[in-house]
Amino acid sequence: MTKGLKILLLLFMLAGISWGVYECRFYLSYQQDLAERPWAYSEDKTAKRLAGNWAGEFRDPDGVHKNLHLEILEPVSSQTYVHHRNRFNWFEQCRAPV
Repeated sequence: MTKGLKILLLLFMLAGISWGVYECRFYLSYQQDLAERPWAYSEDKTAKRLAGNWAGEFRDPDGVHKNLHLEILEPVSSQTYVHHRNRFNWFEQCRAPV
């Protein structure tokens, strides 16, 4: 083999390894989200999550009466998660800090 072909083969091997590492990092990150945030992400379709509208009244320590209204949106689907991570995470990692 010529020297140029060996270098080209080495570059393809490095690109393949880099892609494999990226895929492993993504998979581990997604599994970590499933484990650490069961209230937002769940593989079980019947699991209860916090998404929805919440409202309540309370008094703060100074005795002031307050009303609280929250809307917690549904987390992204796995397809959207994959698309977002693949499209935007790479750009964010490569961007120079400001």
